Amino acid sequence: MHLSKTRFVFIFIILLTIKLAWSANDTAFESKIQHAEALVYQDPAAAEQILRELIQDLDPEKDFLPYYRVAINLSDALVGQDKYQQSIETLDNLLGLVESNRLMSNKAQVLSRKSEVYWYQGDVYKAIDLLESSLALYRTAGGEKDISSTLNNLGIMYRHLGDYETALTYLLKALAIKETLGNQSAVATTLNNIGVLYNYLEKYHEAISYFDRSIELYQNKLNDPSLADPVSNKGFALVQLGQLESAVEHFHQSLAIEQETNNIRGQSVSHAQLGSTYRQLNRFDEAQTHLDKAMDLALQTQSPAVLSEAHLQNARLEYDNNNYNEAIKILVQGLDYATVSSEKEKISELHRELSKAYEATGTFDLALRHYRLYKKVSEELIDADTRDRITRLQYKSKLDQREQEINLLKQQNEIKSLRLEQSDSEKSRTLITSIAVVILFCLSIIVLYHRKRLFREREISDELIKLNELKSQFLMQTSNKLLDPVHQIQEISQSVIDEAEEQNLNHRNITKIKNSSKKLDILINNLVDFSAEKNKQLNLQVEALDIHEIVQDVNEIIQSDLLNEVNVNETLTISNQIPLSLPLVSADPKRLHQILFNLTEQFYHSVDKGTLYLHALPVNQQLMIRLSNRPLTGGNRPITDNSLWDSLPFEMNLAKTLIEQLHGEVWIDQDETEYTICFTLPLAPEQKD
Repeated sequence: MHLSKTRFVFIFIILLTIKLAWSANDTAFESKIQHAEALVYQDPAAAEQILRELIQDLDPEKDFLPYYRVAINLSDALVGQDKYQQSIETLDNLLGLVESNRLMSNKAQVLSRKSEVYWYQGDVYKAIDLLESSLALYRTAGGEKDISSTLNNLGIMYRHLGDYETALTYLLKALAIKETLGNQSAVATTLNNIGVLYNYLEKYHEAISYFDRSIELYQNKLNDPSLADPVSNKGFALVQLGQLESAVEHFHQSLAIEQETNNIRGQSVSHAQLGSTYRQLNRFDEAQTHLDKAMDLALQTQSPAVLSEAHLQNARLEYDNNNYNEAIKILVQGLDYATVSSEKEKISELHRELSKAYEATGTFDLALRHYRLYKKVSEELIDADTRDRITRLQYKSKLDQREQEINLLKQQNEIKSLRLEQSDSEKSRTLITSIAVVILFCLSIIVLYHRKRLFREREISDELIKLNELKSQFLMQTSNKLLDPVHQIQEISQSVIDEAEEQNLNHRNITKIKNSSKKLDILINNLVDFSAEKNKQLNLQVEALDIHEIVQDVNEIIQSDLLNEVNVNETLTISNQIPLSLPLVSADPKRLHQILFNLTEQFYHSVDKGTLYLHALPVNQQLMIRLSNRPLTGGNRPITDNSLWDSLPFEMNLAKTLIEQLHGEVWIDQDETEYTICFTLPLAPEQKD
C-alpha cells in the first residue's frame, strides 16, 4: 500500500512537470510570435528571422493553427522586404494545407495575401482574379469584416485599371459594411480610397472632403501609420487646385509618417510628389534633391507602380531644364514600368509627356504618334456617358435600389417554395402576398421609370435652352462682324470717289475694299457652314492647293484689320516663316480660307502681345500648319483638352469640324507663356510616296 501511494505521487509529479513544460513552451511561443507580428511592418528582416526559427519547430499537420499563423506573418515579412517570389512560395505551401483541411476562411485569406503580392508586382489582372475567388469564399464562410476588406481592395484594383464605375461600386459596398461594424480605421481606409477615385475624376473638392473624413478618423487612433495615405492624397488634390504651399506641408507630413514606419514605397511616392510640387514652384534644387531620393527608393522596391511615378516626375524636371533627350530616355523607361502594371492613368500621362519631349527635339512623327496614343488611352479611361453614370453613383440610392430588388426576388422565391408545403388556405394567402409584392415591385419600377424620364426631359430642355442661347450669341456676334467690312467698303468707296485723282491712295483703298470683301465672304461662309453643319449637309470641293498662297491671302486680310480696327491688339506682329515651296495639300479653298482666318482671329483674341509665328512642314503623309507665340525651336506641345473646345466661339468649333471633314487634326496648347494652334491636312494624292 505504501509503495502504491509513492508510485502515484511520482506519476503525478511527472505529469505535472510535463504540463508545466508544455505551458512554458506555449507561453514562449506566444511571446515570440507577438514580437514578430509587431516587427512585420517596422523591421521585416528581424521579423523574418524570428518566424523562420518558430516554423522549424512546428509540424504542419499536428500544429496546424500555430503553423498557419507563423506562415501568414512570414509571407507579410517577405513582402515588406520586396521578396515577392519567396512570399508566393510560402503562400502556395500554405494553400495546399488549407485545401486538404477544407478550411474556406483560411483559403480565402491565403488567396487574398497572394493577390496583394501580385498587385505589388504589377500583375493586376491576376491579382483581381485571386481576389474575386477570395471574396466568393468569404461570402460562403461568412465574416463581414473580411468581405468588406476584400471589396475595398477590389475597388482599388479596378480604379487602377481605369474602370471607375466598377471601382466606386465596390468601394461604396465596402464602406456600407464597415460603417455597420464600427471599425474607424477600416472606414477611414475606404474613405481615403473613394477620395483617390474622385482625384482621378478631377473632382478635387469632393476628393478633399473624403480625405478630411479619413484623416479625422485616423487621428482618433494614435500613431496609425495609415494616416500617411489620406494626407498625401489630399496634397495631390491641393496641387490640382493650385494651393502648392499647402500641398508641400501635407507631403512633408506624409513623408515623416512613412519614415517612422520605414515604408520604402510610401517614402518614394512622397519624395516624388514633393519634387513635382517644388518644380512647379520653380525651386529646382529642392525638386532635384527629392526626385533623386524618390528614384533611389523606387529602385529598392522594384514595384512597377512606384518606379513609373518616380520616372515620370524626374522626366518632367529634365524637360523643364531643356534636357529633352534625357527626358525621353527616362519617360520610355517609365512607360515600360506603367505598361507592366497596367496603369492606364500613368500610361496616358507618359504618352503625353513623350509627345511634348519629341516635339521639342523636332521629331514630329513620334510626337504625333504619342499624342494619338495619349488621346486614345484618355478616351478609354472615361467618356461622357461614364461620367454621368459615376455622378449618379455618388448617391447610394442606386445600391439601395439594387438591394431592394434582390430582397424582393428572394421573397418571391421563398413564397414559391412555401406554396408546395402549405394548405389550400395558406396557398391563397401566399398568392395574395405574392401579388401584392409583384404589384409593389411593378409600381416601384414605374415610379423609377417616370422619374428617370422626367430627369432626362429636364436635361434635354436645359441643353436646348443653352444651345439656343449659344446660337443667338453666335448670330449676334457674327452679324456685328459682318457690319465691319460692310462699313469699311462703304467708307473706302466714298473715299475713292472723293479722291480718285490720287492714284496711290486710290490703289490702297481699292486693296482695302478687296480685303474687306474677302473677309465678308469668309464670315458669310461661316454662317452658311454653321447651318449646314448642324443639318449634316457640308459639301466640300477638294482640290490640290498651295498653302503658302492661302496663308498669304489670309494674312493680308488680318493685316488690313490691324490697320482699321482699333479693338484688335496692335502690339502683335506676324512672322510668316512658311516656305515658298511646299507640297500641295488636299482641301476646299474656301474652307481653308475660313479655317486659317478663324484660327488666326482666335489667336489675336487670346494673346496680349508678342509675335505670331507661322510655320508649315510635312510630317509623314500630312502637312502640319502651326500658329504660335513661340518659334518652332521652343518646343510647343501637341496636346488637346476636349473640354477646352466647349468654351471656344462657334468659329473655332467650325474650324475644328472643317479640318476633321478634310481628314486632318487640330489641337490647342495654352499655358501661362505659350499659346499654340496646330492642325494637319493630307497631302495631295500625286505627292504621296
